[in-house]
Parts: sequence; C-alpha cells; structure tokens
Amino acid sequence: MEKRTKHIASVSLGVMAAGFAGSFALPAGAAWGAVLQSGFEAGLVGGLADWFAVTALFRHPLGIPIPHTALLPRNRERVTNALVNAVENELLSKQSIADKLGGVRLTAALLDTLERSVPQGQLAAWCAAGLQQAVRHAPLDLLVPFAAEQAKEALRELDIAPLLQKLGEQVLARRLDEQALDALLEKAEEWLAKQETRDSLGRIAMGAVAQLELGGFMQFAVNAFIGYLSEDKLGSMIQNFGLGYIYDLRFPGHPRRDEALAFVRRQIAELSRSQRLIAQLEEWKAEQLDSLDLTAPLGKLLSRLQERLLAALADSGFAERTLQPMLERLLAGLRSNEELQHKADGWMREQLVRLVEANHGKIGQLVRDNIRKLDDAQLIEMLEDKVGKDLQWIRVNGAVCGFLIGIVLGLVKLLA
Repeated sequence: MEKRTKHIASVSLGVMAAGFAGSFALPAGAAWGAVLQSGFEAGLVGGLADWFAVTALFRHPLGIPIPHTALLPRNRERVTNALVNAVENELLSKQSIADKLGGVRLTAALLDTLERSVPQGQLAAWCAAGLQQAVRHAPLDLLVPFAAEQAKEALRELDIAPLLQKLGEQVLARRLDEQALDALLEKAEEWLAKQETRDSLGRIAMGAVAQLELGGFMQFAVNAFIGYLSEDKLGSMIQNFGLGYIYDLRFPGHPRRDEALAFVRRQIAELSRSQRLIAQLEEWKAEQLDSLDLTAPLGKLLSRLQERLLAALADSGFAERTLQPMLERLLAGLRSNEELQHKADGWMREQLVRLVEANHGKIGQLVRDNIRKLDDAQLIEMLEDKVGKDLQWIRVNGAVCGFLIGIVLGLVKLLA
C-alpha cells in the first residue's frame, strides 16, 4: 500500500513537471496559458518541496549530505527517548493503567473466560492433575513434625470438663454404670465365696473382737460371745451376710441396688464439676504430652493418607464424580456473590497495580531495546511502512494544493 501511494505521489510530481514544461509551448500572450503555467509552476515547487521534506526525514535527498537532512538517523537517540517517554508517561502511564483496571470486573471476566474457553470437565481434570502432583511431592518430612506440634498444641488446649461431662452422659445413656456394678459384684461374689476368704474373714474378725476392751458387763458379754464362736463360725456368718448383701445388690429393682446405682450416678454427674479431679487430669495430661512422641504414628498416618489420595486422584472418574461438582458449585457461588467478587476484584487490581508499579520502567526499556536491535535502514523501513502512506499523501497534497494556489495567483496577476 505504501509503494502504491508513493507511486501516486511520484506521478503527481511528474504531472506538474510535465505541465510546467508543456506550458512553454502555449501561445505567447495567452492569458489562460499564463494562468496554467503559474499553476503548474506552483504545483511543481510544492511537490518538490514536500518531496524534499518527506525524504529529509529519513535520508539525504538524492544522496547529497545537505545540512539538516536525514533527521531520523541523526537524531535517533532523541527520537527513541521521546518515543519511550510518550509510551511510559502518556500512552501507558501508571495512572492510565490503574484507571483502566479500575473499570474492569476482573473476576467476572475471568469466570466468563473459563466458561467460554475451557471445555466441559477440562478444568476438573487440570485440578486433579495439579492435586496429584502436589500430593505426590508433599514434603512429609516437614509436615510430620509440624503436624505433631500442632496436635500436641491442640491437646494442650483441650478442655477436660466437657469431656468428663460427655463421658458421664454416655456412661448413663449406655447403662455402663449398671454393667460396671454387676461386674464388680460378680468378682466380689467369686472372692467372697472362696473357703480361704471365709477363713481369712474369721481370723480377722476374731482378732478384732479379742482386742476389744469394754469393761464391766459388756466385757463379760464379749468374752462369752468369743467363747461361743470359733473363727470358722464367725467367718461363715460374715461370708453369708456378705453374699446375701451382694445378692440384694444384684437383684433388679431391689432398694439396695437402686440406692447403690443412685449413688454411683451422682458421683458420675459430679465428675465434670470436680475442680480437684480436673486439675489432676490437667496435670497428668501436661506430663504425658511433654513425653509423648507423635512423630512415628503421624508419619504413618500421613503416608497412608498420601497413598489413598493418590489412588483416588489416579481414578479416571474422580475428576468427574468429585471435582467437577465441587468446581461447579464453587464457580456458581462466586458468580452469584457480588460482595465476594468485589473483594476479589479489589485484591487482583491491587496486585496488578503493584506489579505495574514495580515493572513500569521495563515497558520503556523494552521499547528502547527493540529499537536498538534495528539498524538505521531497518528502522527507516519500519517507520516508512507504518507512516509512509500518510507522508506520501503529503507530497500529493503539496503538488495539488500548489497547483491550485498557482492558478489563484495567476488569476490575481492577470486581474491586477
């Protein structure tokens, strides 16, 4: 296109030159001939002047080193600096970029791009692949000690009172108090029914009675009682009494059993309010945590979790079954949440402005570096390709306007 325009400009100059030369052949003294000669003369001068001016921008006209010609090669650094300054401070200034970003809904545009450009299910597949790489290369040697410390910290902050209350509620709800009482009574019955237990109880009772010092009639009665009983009889009496008491405690609905269970349940209910017990448990917990090493069990736990996650992510249907619905809900929620979009836009805009501020000078440097890669001939060729068409029309306009002005001046001279 630039070559075609240049050809038109050359033709216009040639027409003016030919017209001026042909005007000398016109009849002498003809008024219209003088007017045409004036027009062609002015058109020729205008065309030549504009050709000289346009050519002088890029090179020496006709190769003659006329002063103040070949302006671009001679002032290349100044032109480069002016271009860089225009780009940095006017066309792509920090404020203009920030203002432009301020009017863009970045989150909505990002969501539109995702829906328009990413095929159905592709985003989920990308996320699955990314998660698989992240899980596979997770630094377990760093995560295990961190997880162990966090677990200990969580246990230190754990409040024991609610746990005791919950434990008591579960004990009562599952009737574990009755089961514990029955188990205890069963063991007591087994122990009390033994022959050696009866003999031991008889010896202990006889020894205790023999040591009584009451005096008077009571002492006489006790001595008579001792003389009547033997260790075997006294042991049997205590054994039978104990077995009978245990039988009452084991019998459902018996008052003694109900009284014992009521006592046990009151004690269980009081556990969560016992400051002494809670303090003791807290002290015990602190001692155990100080000496507790969770590294090995947590390492095994995280390794198993890593293996299971990798197996799940490697499943071809995982992205479709699990990630795709999650992403759809996430994106739909984000699109419907104007407040969240506004916050996301603000954050992204802030990051982009910071990025622009930190790297704004690189824009001008990039322009400067690209210009420096070109030699004078390449730079002139590039500029002529971009603006040469308009410059060549200046030549055409110079010739035409000069011709018209020459006609006007010729008429003026004729009428003067």
